[in-house]
Amino acid sequence: MTLKILIKKFFREDAGAITVEVMAMGGVLVVFGVFAVAGIVDGVEELEEERGYRLEAQDKISTF
Repeated sequence: MTLKILIKKFFREDAGAITVEVMAMGGVLVVFGVFAVAGIVDGVEELEEERGYRLEAQDKISTF
């Protein structure tokens, strides 16, 4: 058997396992993203409390 045939055979037999691994890695990335956003929000809230900053929504000005 040539190397090309062996590689094709490997990818045909392993396709399902690759899907599971990619899904698991995607899940881990989502969890890390949630923790990162939570940390940023917590940091902004602490900064607001420490320095007395007040974060407010800006009023939309319509020029129509």
